[in-house]
Amino acid sequence: MTGVLDVLAFSFYRFFLMPVAFVLVRIFSFLGASKLKTMVQDRNQINWQPLPARPIWIHAASGEIEYAKSVIRELKTAYPQIPILVTYFSPSAKKLIQKFPGIDLALPLPWDRRSSVLHFLKLYQPRACLIARTDVWPEFSYQIRKQKIPALLFAATISDQSSRKGFFQTPLTRFALHCLNEIVCVSALDEENLRGMKVRTPIVVGGDTRFDQVIFRTQNPLPVKQSLQPVAETWVCGSTWPEDEEVLLPAWKAWSDLGKKIILAPHEIQSERLVNLEKNLKSQGLQSVRYSGIDSWGAEAVLIVDQIGVLHELYSWGTVAFVGGSFKSKIHSVMEPLSCGLPTLVGPYHKNNREALQFQHYHLGPNVMMVNLIQNANDAIQVAQEILKIPDRKKQILKKVHDHSGATQKIMAWIRREVLP
Repeated sequence: MTGVLDVLAFSFYRFFLMPVAFVLVRIFSFLGASKLKTMVQDRNQINWQPLPARPIWIHAASGEIEYAKSVIRELKTAYPQIPILVTYFSPSAKKLIQKFPGIDLALPLPWDRRSSVLHFLKLYQPRACLIARTDVWPEFSYQIRKQKIPALLFAATISDQSSRKGFFQTPLTRFALHCLNEIVCVSALDEENLRGMKVRTPIVVGGDTRFDQVIFRTQNPLPVKQSLQPVAETWVCGSTWPEDEEVLLPAWKAWSDLGKKIILAPHEIQSERLVNLEKNLKSQGLQSVRYSGIDSWGAEAVLIVDQIGVLHELYSWGTVAFVGGSFKSKIHSVMEPLSCGLPTLVGPYHKNNREALQFQHYHLGPNVMMVNLIQNANDAIQVAQEILKIPDRKKQILKKVHDHSGATQKIMAWIRREVLP
């Protein structure tokens, strides 16, 4: 019965839903929706650059590139002669992907229509398709299966609340997943959820490749202004939004009054945003300086990071971390501060992040976890002060992070077994 439902769902998607969606995307992009306009332009102007050999193709929709980086690095080391082709869906991923070393060609994923998919596959004839995380498209999966291209979904995850579950979504997702050769999921819960959807594709639990990536980044830091590294104990607050700052301002003031420092990296760094942030800090009696404008950090309590791409390195200067978005709507990743050995604080909106949930179960001390839920400024300063009492906190966290590494090697084992024996 499930097989019939899956085929019906795919047929409805292929012959009605996708054509309608294609027309609507073009209409809304014409009317001025900027992100949609960029998506359409990207696909209208694809640079179909030839490659010297059949590539290994990796699809990373957007932020999923963080799960693919360690795989790309290992592939390029093991098979330098084989091109790496990476496709993305969201325009926001374009710059991140294009500048990552080891990628021979980056392209927007063509629309999931038969003609576009066949053109792409005929031109590049990939040796294998590796899909990061969740972004499996039905037509692509179907054509990959027909052309006998080995296909793997890795670092796969599906939650109880996933949008891929539903009357129509489940059979369509199941159809796409059945076209793959194997699924390497993050945890036993993900495997359970997939099996609960009656997915018959071989499934193994292989862990999360992003742990390998954040460990590599920590061990191979980018250059930052070392002259700014504080001597005092430092609270690093990453990817913050105004909603986070409104809650935590009194806690930062209390921390500063103890003679300690704050590094504050807002998620957005437009001029107006930074000016407003500086005003809010000043209203609490907190003097601040901007990272880009100084070579030494003196008496000011707060260093505002107004430069993209250095936050991971600055976490290594910290004593405790807070990850933003968790007082707004959804949290950003906690993996960067954890990979630097920092006990981390999060607000109530953190359930979108697996590691924020997972590391709340790992104790550092009697009243402190590796990730700590806070509801207000009083919680924040109390937990931060408790953290200072734990002398081996960094060692404990680093060990736990390293315990979760190794997923990339499982992907490489599949490559050697199924693609390049």
